[in-house]
Amino acid sequence: MRKRLVCGLFAFVVFVLSIPATYAQFSALYNFGSKTGDPASPSFSGIVAQGRDGSLYSTTPSGGANGAGAVFKITPGGILTVLYSFTGGSDGANPSSGLTLGTDGNLYGTTLGGGTNFDGTVFKITPTGVLTVLHSFNCTDGCTPVAGVIQGTDGSFYGTTFAANGTIFKISSTGVFSTIHSFSSVDVPAPMPC
Repeated sequence: MRKRLVCGLFAFVVFVLSIPATYAQFSALYNFGSKTGDPASPSFSGIVAQGRDGSLYSTTPSGGANGAGAVFKITPGGILTVLYSFTGGSDGANPSSGLTLGTDGNLYGTTLGGGTNFDGTVFKITPTGVLTVLHSFNCTDGCTPVAGVIQGTDGSFYGTTFAANGTIFKISSTGVFSTIHSFSSVDVPAPMPC
């Protein structure tokens, strides 16, 4: 049985790889930077979330009206709308991780910088562009959240921060924040010698 399964998987992979490239379908929905105030430089790791309206939502770490990044919506037909342009101040700056659709229909994300202490934020935004900062990091509870957040089965959102060895955090949709774990130098493996 195991041999057949392995052979079957190999045959499937070979079949998929043998499809001629002429059958690939690709079309650009939107060319970022084609208009003044456009979002710019979407990140390769940015999550693109499909909203309840069928549109796609994400972030860019730069561009927007203030150059500090933006939240955008794009329809399947390619109509782009900038929902929010970050100022680089208390609302955050440089959101590079994209957005997660919450069960409440709002979208949730993080910024690398900005916020009250300029250490990054966790935010929620409605599909119409109303942004609420849920938490501003201060480097005692973590700073520089590079990755986005995911929603757990308990309804809370979970994420990590990068700087100062990093943290794992939990936050509610109303902004109740707690640090689950703060990494120390003991938790972080030493670099391998060259």
